[in-house]
Amino acid sequence: MIDEVVRRELFDFCWDVHVDGYTLLKTKTVKNRPPLVRPTRPRGDAEQDVHELDKERSRPALFITSGLPLEAQGFKLRRFAPLAETGLFREFAGTAPTPEGVLAFANKYGLLGGRVAAEIELDRQAGRAAALGEPLSAWRDQIFFIREALRLWEDTRAGNVERLAKVIRKREVSGDEGVEYQAEEHPSNEVGFPCWYEKIATRNVYSDILEAFPPGDLIKPALYLVQRWVNRHLEGNVSPLMLWDKHRLRLQLYVVPHNLLGALWLQLARAIEGDKMYRQCGACMKWFELSPDTARTNRKFCSNACRSRDYRERTAASMPAASRGPSADPPARREKPTSRRQQGKAGASRSRTRKGATK
Repeated sequence: MIDEVVRRELFDFCWDVHVDGYTLLKTKTVKNRPPLVRPTRPRGDAEQDVHELDKERSRPALFITSGLPLEAQGFKLRRFAPLAETGLFREFAGTAPTPEGVLAFANKYGLLGGRVAAEIELDRQAGRAAALGEPLSAWRDQIFFIREALRLWEDTRAGNVERLAKVIRKREVSGDEGVEYQAEEHPSNEVGFPCWYEKIATRNVYSDILEAFPPGDLIKPALYLVQRWVNRHLEGNVSPLMLWDKHRLRLQLYVVPHNLLGALWLQLARAIEGDKMYRQCGACMKWFELSPDTARTNRKFCSNACRSRDYRERTAASMPAASRGPSADPPARREKPTSRRQQGKAGASRSRTRKGATK
């Protein structure tokens, strides 16, 4: 029989998480080795010079890291299948863009991987020159983009034009009229990033797309922007591969993520493609997909374990206090009769009680 770990590597995408967890470290990238990812800047007014971005990212900053040097061995890893967590991308979108929120997600699901990673400096005096780390600012960017893409998609699906109008607006610049996006807020403001702005389509940028937008429409521009963001983040993070099906009978074409970041954006892309619905578990609050293949549409819990846990908690809450166990203040202890006269009175009382019960 094929080993379970080997089976998962052949047929499922798996990701490793350090058992000892991760930490936040203020440091900088190894000299001449800048982070592999730069903040994505749109074409137009908010575009920054590449050298300025490199200079910005070379300054000391907070990184999420295991703290282990690159040559470390003997550490423990926990492996899991991210795509099996059907609502993981929604959990990531709901992650607080704070050091505490990011670290909690990383300790549970691992680093994002891919181009977000960088080689960072460790304590050279301790003999540890470099480790793998990911900038906190890059995590904030990814949380923002996947959260905004999800929100825009849900607003278009619900026809919530009022909410779309807060971020999708008409661009009225002479000679470059069109439609643009302006975020209400950006989680990285405190580290110097501007509120996100991007041209969706204007006379000078994507003019062919602009012609496809009906006058005054907000739905199509929002969907075009979601499409652009999803494709931008899928590129380099997922690949098509020929793999065996789960029965190992025939080869099929699969889209496989390279890292956790790719898995998150792939989940969002599949949610949009399939117009999928999701719900938060009533016990653990984890998001899960509602579909005939994964879970009934009326299902309230992500697993049988959570359903049983909720049942036990509701049962315990509905039970009278006396039946839950000993109370904090036990009843006073009755003293035994000491004299023969007291013992005789107690025996007579018990006798009368028994006779009364038999009548």
